[in-house]
Amino acid sequence: ILLVYRDIMSVQLIYATTPPATITQEFLSTVLLATLAEIDWQPSGDISLAFVSNQQSRKLNKQFAQNDYATDVLSFNYDDENALPSKVVGEIVICSSIARSQAKEYKSDFRSEIALLLAHGIMHLSGKDHQNTTTQASFDTAQSAIMKSLTLNYRTMPW
Repeated sequence: ILLVYRDIMSVQLIYATTPPATITQEFLSTVLLATLAEIDWQPSGDISLAFVSNQQSRKLNKQFAQNDYATDVLSFNYDDENALPSKVVGEIVICSSIARSQAKEYKSDFRSEIALLLAHGIMHLSGKDHQNTTTQASFDTAQSAIMKSLTLNYRTMPW
């Protein structure tokens, strides 16, 4: 799916795995565009998106973040132009089963949880962070605005 944003750049959301049955590529593209607009980020290239199992999430989290547990979303930013031969600006990995569990836990729905995790991952790819109270508040405000623009359920992240 090739998306043109603000007529000056293009970003392509590519799928490393098939999205869950209830999550369409059109929906994911809509989340991507809403997020890019809210955070005013204009990447040019591909963003790879993968949906993985708990086991795969745990393995990646341990390998790349030294955390021995499965997590809901991981982001890998490829800001080094020579890192990959293609124009991949980054990868986002979402654990579908954790997303389902969190949707139940926070009394939300699966589509809203996937949108939140995708937006969260894109924000990290753009360089945004939530490591301290100032950046955390800014991150939460942007996520809330994205979810409201999509008319989806929003929950705060349990930092």
